[in-house]
Amino acid sequence: MPTYNPKQLGEPEVIREINPTVLFAFLQPFEGYLRSRGLVIKKESRIDNAAIEKLVDILTNPTMKTPQALLNAVFYVEEMATPSAADLLLNAAQQAGMPFDEEGKHSLADIIMQVWLFDSKMVEAQHAWHTWKTPRRMECFQPANLTGKAPITITEDRLGKAIKDAGDWFAKHNRGRKLFMTPRVVDNEIQVSIRRGDPFSRKSTIDDDGIDTITFREARKDSMVYCLNDEVLMLNSSLKSAYTSRHPKRDPRFYC
Repeated sequence: MPTYNPKQLGEPEVIREINPTVLFAFLQPFEGYLRSRGLVIKKESRIDNAAIEKLVDILTNPTMKTPQALLNAVFYVEEMATPSAADLLLNAAQQAGMPFDEEGKHSLADIIMQVWLFDSKMVEAQHAWHTWKTPRRMECFQPANLTGKAPITITEDRLGKAIKDAGDWFAKHNRGRKLFMTPRVVDNEIQVSIRRGDPFSRKSTIDDDGIDTITFREARKDSMVYCLNDEVLMLNSSLKSAYTSRHPKRDPRFYC
């Protein structure tokens, strides 16, 4: 399982290229934690070289007290700070009304931070599709008699209920309640990306050198695809036990 190892924000030169105002706003929610680690940032102008070096040390050496929100924010900046991802994300943010200085000089990390501050959920959703891969093996379900009915419209309320119901099931089966579900319609398919838990989780370890913290990335992503033309629901195999009540061997209305 990959360990937490920020390559973008772990480099002082990358942080120096970020607009100080943007960097200050990005770090502001974690001011108390940063202060406890010996970094005090009161104004944008005070993020000097010494502060940047200290920030790099804090970001690359998290502890069990590091806010989960900071780990998550760093993760998304790292993942989306590529030319293709940043272009797509910036375009979506500008369409949503995010102000952006077209004449200014912006690094990739700077752009991602700006969008994160504008709408962090947008970054999470765009990341889901930036990393989307249709599984090679999926369980398929289809009604024995096609209905010919269009699926119900996906609304925020319905999506929220789906997330709650899925979270309740995962919690009941000791997999954690927290999840992030992102739907989209592509051609004749409804695709749903599901991430269970936070991008990074931490555990303490004890060895000859004492107590340490290992921060690793959770590999818990699931995919669901519904084909509108054939009325086929496809789920990746890691979710198999979640739908045994509708398994074709147990319900004659479905076949695989």
